Amino acid sequence: MFSRVHNRLGTAGFVIAIMALVLALGGAAYAALPGLNAKQKKEVKKIAKKLVAPGLPGAPGAPGAAGPAGAKGDAGGKGDAGAAGGTGPQGERGPPGPTDTKLPAGKSVKGFWDFQVDNTYGEGVLSVSFPLRVEPIPIFKYVAPGADVPECPGEVEDPQADRGYFCLYAKAALGTKNQPFTGEASVWGWQALWQLADGAQAALAYGSWAATARCPLDEELNELPC
Repeated sequence: MFSRVHNRLGTAGFVIAIMALVLALGGAAYAALPGLNAKQKKEVKKIAKKLVAPGLPGAPGAPGAAGPAGAKGDAGGKGDAGAAGGTGPQGERGPPGPTDTKLPAGKSVKGFWDFQVDNTYGEGVLSVSFPLRVEPIPIFKYVAPGADVPECPGEVEDPQADRGYFCLYAKAALGTKNQPFTGEASVWGWQALWQLADGAQAALAYGSWAATARCPLDEELNELPC
């Protein structure tokens, strides 16, 4: 092999190549030697690769800086619909609903009311129905707009009634006399006449109501705790 290199490089080139090889094995760069042309450098490089064993791998370098975030990709297509799930287990039976139509003692029912009438008859009927029986029949109290009635501690937006009372709260009462005349009352509701004010052509009134069942009574008619 050396004779072949000698023939290709000549005596001077061969000597220089050997020197470059020795320097390369000792750690110097063969490309730095003067006097070698490009072809000679290439031959020396080929010889060095064949004769010099590779060194041990160096320590890994430090991680590079994170690159910039890439652009947002296009939205994927809509996936196929999943298969229908199986029928779930039957739930537990709930407790039975109330069967009694009577309002429990100390509890309240509430609602809205309105009244409209013209002067054909000069008066009209106002009716209120209780969703549950209120026993005994509650005592009627009318709460005019802005009035304060002790047995009716609420207000038209939040109607309330003391136990044993039915409170009729008026939001407005136009073209009527002071209050409806107490008429028939029962455990199912209340009904009364409302008269037009003198000279009024029509009357309009509306508001809310609340009724609260009285607690049980003992033999001496004293109210017991509910």
